[in-house]
Amino acid sequence: MVQSSSQLRPATRALFLGQSRLGARLVAGLLGAFALLATAVPAYASDNGADMNVLKVSGHKDDILGVQSTQAWKQWEWTAGLWFDYIHGALAAEDPARNRLAGLVKDQVFADAFGSVGVTDWLSIAVHVPVLLYGSGDTLPSSTGMTTLTGAGLGDIRLGARWSIIGGKRDGFGLALAGDLSLPTATSDKFAGTVGVAGTPTLVADYAKHGWLASVNAGFHLRKTQFLAGHELGNELLIKAGLAAPVSCGKFYVLGTLEGRTNPTSFFSSRYDDGLDGAIGLRAHVSDFAITAAGAGGFLNGAGSPIFRGSLALQYWPAKSAAEKCEKDAEPIVAAPIDTDHDGIADVDDKCPTEAGLAEKQGCPNRDKDGDGILDADDACVDVPGVASAKGCPDKDGDGVRDSDDACIDVPGKASAKGCPDEDGDSVMDAKDRCPKDAGLVALEGCPDQDGDQIADIDDKCPDRRGKKENGGCPDVAAKAVVTKEKIEILEVVHFDTGKSTIQKTSDALLKEVATLFAENLDIKKVRIEGHTDNAGKEDDNLKLSQGRADAVKARLVSLGIDAGRLDSKGFGPSKPIADNKTKAGKAKNRRVEFVIVERKLD
Repeated sequence: MVQSSSQLRPATRALFLGQSRLGARLVAGLLGAFALLATAVPAYASDNGADMNVLKVSGHKDDILGVQSTQAWKQWEWTAGLWFDYIHGALAAEDPARNRLAGLVKDQVFADAFGSVGVTDWLSIAVHVPVLLYGSGDTLPSSTGMTTLTGAGLGDIRLGARWSIIGGKRDGFGLALAGDLSLPTATSDKFAGTVGVAGTPTLVADYAKHGWLASVNAGFHLRKTQFLAGHELGNELLIKAGLAAPVSCGKFYVLGTLEGRTNPTSFFSSRYDDGLDGAIGLRAHVSDFAITAAGAGGFLNGAGSPIFRGSLALQYWPAKSAAEKCEKDAEPIVAAPIDTDHDGIADVDDKCPTEAGLAEKQGCPNRDKDGDGILDADDACVDVPGVASAKGCPDKDGDGVRDSDDACIDVPGKASAKGCPDEDGDSVMDAKDRCPKDAGLVALEGCPDQDGDQIADIDDKCPDRRGKKENGGCPDVAAKAVVTKEKIEILEVVHFDTGKSTIQKTSDALLKEVATLFAENLDIKKVRIEGHTDNAGKEDDNLKLSQGRADAVKARLVSLGIDAGRLDSKGFGPSKPIADNKTKAGKAKNRRVEFVIVERKLD
């Protein structure tokens, strides 16, 4: 309702739809700048500049009529649709005694073409293009300075964005920043838009669980101060709450909202500024579309609130996106354990799965079929009497090896030697052991092979050095290096340039032979190349020189095809002499490279 500066006051009744919102900081900053501009410029005096379609639908995901949520589209998911509103009794005139004089805005029909898209998984933007399809109102005396509302026109185009800070994916608490920017595109004298740019920054908090959604919005409608028949309409504080209750999750919802607005400098103290509006609606998802219908009314008077508002919307809404909120966390399916004999003991733990038995007998009956004193549950030979040491099987020689597995049934032996005597414990029975008193290898008939050349020590003329069978187990006479139990022993010296780690060409043949030994003896898994010096000079210099020489030998072997993982290198300087450093000959012996076997695996 309104009255002119001499007779009329503004007052109205309320409707149900609320504000759009702004997401990201950049857009929020831009909105603030426009809002400051809007409030800084002197207001127009036009009486028809106020927007009577005050409660705005939102085009973002999962909004409850005009109450926004934090739910976010996935990147590049989108929606678009048409929202139709019939508004009755948005603005009426009254005299000072509050008697109704005329309906300034009696009926309006709006169509809002809207759409939104997820720019990222947390930021969505929206656009609204409202069109007044029909408007009507009573004629006022010319003294009011106001024209009669009639015909159609364009409303204020709105740009919106929403930034989901917490949540917004499915279930749980969520927090978002939102808002919109309203551009002054409305046709004048149609009560369909504000004067100048307006903005609505909004804070959104909600909670979602298996399709249920409850949301609260707190925002400011920032606009230029306008005069409507002598009454100021300025900035507004907006408080909204909404609930979406699934009748069939992902398919059918009941929607309810309660929205209040008031002057931010004098809360709920003016019947012309204050509004409290309630709405209830239904939303149905059919394939990739959503259909929404709602009705609303007001509990308080306030400019722009209608007596009744009816809404109908059709929008594209992907069915997959609508169903995601209904997905519950999958609970692990635990299959019931199989118990074939129904004795309460699962087959996996039951030694007698087809016969009901006792738990203390691991599922087997308490019986002894062969009468040997060993219950069948523990008897490996249930039909033949035996002894406990052989798990209920016969054991003539009493060595704990059942007769059926005993190669020496009349002589006590060891299980590792198939029940036969094995004095040295190498798993080769004494009767077939060439070295019965020395533990050896099965492949060498129980004899040891300390140098690992697959020639038994008793047949090896060089048992401490790897050799060849045709040489009686000894290396070639002309060999420059041999493999021993602990080292790859070089029979020549690796020569370096004096005081340097550069290998001289005279040592090429030696190192090639060392590389050949690596290739031929794959049981050698790791070798440490050691560099040593005499005690001439500074100890730190000698340590650095020995490390450099060990590294140089390692690099040369790698270049000859040896896996670097089989090699370590370490310099010891003069710390491990093998001869007297007081003599020239002793110093020469101490300047050396050694190949120490760190790890080997003999068959």
